[in-house]
Amino acid sequence: MPSTTFEIEGLDKLVAKLDQLDTKLQNKTARKAINAAGRGVVKDARPLVPHRYGLLKISLGQRVKRYRGTHVTVIGARTRFKSKKAQRIRGGGRTASRASPGNYAHLVEFGTAPHVIKPTNARALALLGSGRPVTRVDHPGAAPKPFLRPALEANRTKAFNTMAQVIGQAIREVQA
Repeated sequence: MPSTTFEIEGLDKLVAKLDQLDTKLQNKTARKAINAAGRGVVKDARPLVPHRYGLLKISLGQRVKRYRGTHVTVIGARTRFKSKKAQRIRGGGRTASRASPGNYAHLVEFGTAPHVIKPTNARALALLGSGRPVTRVDHPGAAPKPFLRPALEANRTKAFNTMAQVIGQAIREVQA
């Protein structure tokens, strides 16, 4: 799955201030700051999801993880999420609406190239051919409909300011 990363200028000064705190408080503060910054990206990405993908829109979320001492936020379609709206959409008659948004989110974001669809069984043969058997379908591809990348670009400075506020507040609480 493709990913996007970005560097923030001035982050080294912010990290230096964070290093003044003890390790447990550093981790808690870093998690809280990154979570707050990621929340803005998710909030701005939801309206950008094309209307057809309602399940994808409500599945967007984030998770803060720690890899070798570095905290990151992973933003995208959640695989296990529950809501009444999701249950209503999944209960519909369309097959695509019951698919997990994590399986097709990247296809909406980046689009698809023209490709050939070859059915794997007799039922698929009948479905592809609208009742008459076919051996292949030439799919024209799909245009990209980005929703996460524009939200990330729009939140670069806002994310830094949010993290700075959370870390600054933690430092003030410790010093008080």
